[in-house]
Amino acid sequence: MTQSGRADDEAVARAQAQLLSSDRLSPRDLVAAYRVLRTVTPDAHTEEFVHAILSQGYELKAEWEARVAIWAEAVEVARDAAQANPRRAKLLVDALDAYQRGLVGAGLRTGGLAACREMAAAGKRAYEVGVVDSPSHGSWNLALMLAEEGEHAEASGLLEAMVRDKRRTEREGKDFWTQIAWIAETDAVGDHAAARGALRMLIDQDRAHAEQETGPYAFVVWELLLLAAMNREHGREREAESCDATTEDLLTLLASDGEPKNWSNIMAWWVVLSSLSGRTQDRPAPGELEPPLFADLGWSPDVAQAYLGAGREDLQAQVARLTALAEGEPEAHLSRLVEVQRAFTLRSVRYWAKRSWRVTDELRRCFDEGVRLSRELIDVYEQAGRPALARALADRAGMHVAARDFPPALRDFSEARRLTRADHQA
Repeated sequence: MTQSGRADDEAVARAQAQLLSSDRLSPRDLVAAYRVLRTVTPDAHTEEFVHAILSQGYELKAEWEARVAIWAEAVEVARDAAQANPRRAKLLVDALDAYQRGLVGAGLRTGGLAACREMAAAGKRAYEVGVVDSPSHGSWNLALMLAEEGEHAEASGLLEAMVRDKRRTEREGKDFWTQIAWIAETDAVGDHAAARGALRMLIDQDRAHAEQETGPYAFVVWELLLLAAMNREHGREREAESCDATTEDLLTLLASDGEPKNWSNIMAWWVVLSSLSGRTQDRPAPGELEPPLFADLGWSPDVAQAYLGAGREDLQAQVARLTALAEGEPEAHLSRLVEVQRAFTLRSVRYWAKRSWRVTDELRRCFDEGVRLSRELIDVYEQAGRPALARALADRAGMHVAARDFPPALRDFSEARRLTRADHQA
């Protein structure tokens, strides 16, 4: 460098040669090369420079504080670029996406939330200048963090706008993830009727896709299981029974003929929908962050660790303790054991989904144990045991569908339905 801070001609020539070389440069070397060239032409290679900085931060893996320090520069460069040229607002979204994750990973949630808000605003500016096709571009992470903070009303409003935007831009209307997120957050706010209505619309949409062989029937089954649970939670047994009848019809079809097409990579849908079915029974303690169960990815690191790490281990310890107590006093402890075992099972669905493509193989014992314990509960307290068994069988039927074991799914669900109907006809 010269005393003025500009690179000398030799340094510039070396940087240009590095970038033109067929050798693959590391992110650190790319950052150094672009930095030299930008001392000569400050506006040159802006996008390449920002993305190289982001890549350099990702190479540090779990060193969150060091990542934040690196990504802060990317944000500053992108901010300046977007201010000078609004068409570079999308670049600012990209930089803030990494930066906010780094902030949250470093324990700076307030800063992370502020970065998410800035990212959503930058996405809107990118839309206004025609760089992206949705005014909600960059808003997803804000919705996730709001849900984690328990700000469900704001999250629901944001997601509702995203659903409208998706419906306007997506010709085939297959955006499950935004729709189910809106449904989950609307339900969390307490607008249960609106949430159920939106879920019914999603079911109708996915059933039409299945009948046209552009989507699997499995989606419809899992969505119906969730809708039935939502109806029962609010005393709407007639609507729940209607869901059950349709579910049994679809499982009968699948047990006989299977899916018309072989659909791969659909496990994430079951993971999300099964988790939502147990959301109200497995709530965080007051003041604790909430996992955004409607999302397959993108959780804040601290939330994921609390829910799938220490939280899951605590549930496992509770299961062991209650199992020992229930052996001596089943009347006093078995009912609670059934509830905690189910919570542990549903968290384990999430846990194993990120660790093994054979997720259902890892989980069969958990679901089988839930059914076994519920059958024992019938012997101890039939009034509580019968609905618990029906729920455990329905849960296991959903797992069988995920494993493409359709005849066992039908057997489990048919038994669950018989139990439920008998209880309500008595």
